[in-house]
Order: sequence, then structure tokens, then C-alpha cells
Amino acid sequence: VENTRLVWRVLDSAPVVEPPADFRALVWRKIDANQASKAFEQRSQKAGFDWRSLFRMPTVAWAGAALVVIALLPVVIPGQQTGARMWPWSMFSSSAGVKSATAPLTFGNAIIGQNEGKPSVDVDISNPGNSPVTVDAVVTGNVKETNVKIELPASSHNVYHLTSLAPIGGTTVTATFSWDESGHAKSQELSFK
Repeated sequence: VENTRLVWRVLDSAPVVEPPADFRALVWRKIDANQASKAFEQRSQKAGFDWRSLFRMPTVAWAGAALVVIALLPVVIPGQQTGARMWPWSMFSSSAGVKSATAPLTFGNAIIGQNEGKPSVDVDISNPGNSPVTVDAVVTGNVKETNVKIELPASSHNVYHLTSLAPIGGTTVTATFSWDESGHAKSQELSFK
């Protein structure tokens, strides 16, 4: 208790310092500014979207990463659009990268049968492409017709009449088919007796 009395005596003997004249006004200005900034933060949080958040570093980094992924999709993912190229660069490309409208033709076995009561040769042909194809057939051997043109519709699989057989039997019949596939001449040969 004696120590406390000593401290009081020292404080009583210390000179009294007067605050500056505008001390009270300065304190109230700081309090008002603090309350105003808190009120602004609360209003901006209630408003919902803060457009300044779009330009913060993490947001810009994620947007850049998404842009890189989108730009690489046509190059990386295999499929019909792989060679399509994106807009500004497609102006400088000579090829459009469009998928070919024709697909390889498939020739089945030749069928020797009857057509209008006469012996004939028919052939099974498939066109899996999405455009029609004209096939020229040159037939040699024991046949009546030697040049035949066959129109194959898109996505078709049919048996087509090739030629009628001559009355002479026993010789080998050869059919050479030729057509255009994606700008390239193609051919196939079938032989049968």
C-alpha cells in the first residue's frame, strides 16, 4: 500500500500537460472516417459483384489457362474437327481440313446367276461414303457387254448387274473397276469363272 501512495505523490507533483486545441475535433474526425469506411465495405458486400475482382492475379491466371486450353482443343483432340483450324489461322491455310466425303468402296464376290432368263454376272458393291460414286467397269472374257458404268448412291450396299454371259462357257471373266476417291484414281480387279 505504501508503494501506491508513493506513486500518487509522484503523479501529483508532475506538471499537467494540456492537449492541443483541436484534439477533440481530430479524434472525432478519425472516428467518423473509420465508421464511414466500415459502412462502405458493408454496402459493397451487399451490392454483390465487385468488378475489380476480375483483375486480381488469380482470376487473370485462371482466365489465361482456360484460353490456352480452348486454343489447343482443335489440335489435341482427335476427330472430325482436328484439322479444322481456328479462325485467324485458317485464313493462311491452303487446306480447309474438311473430312473427305468418300470412303473406300468394298467389292464383294461376283455372283453368276440369271438376269431376264439369261446367264449373267452380278457383283456386290458397298459405298459407305456420304457422296455418290460412279464406277466404270471393263469386263473381258466370255461376255456380251464390255464397258459398264455403275452409279453407287451414298451409304449404299447393293448387288449390281455387270454383264450377260455369252453362250460359250469355260473361260475366265475379268472385271476391272475404276473410280475416283478423294481426287485419286482407284481401281480393283475381280476374276471369276
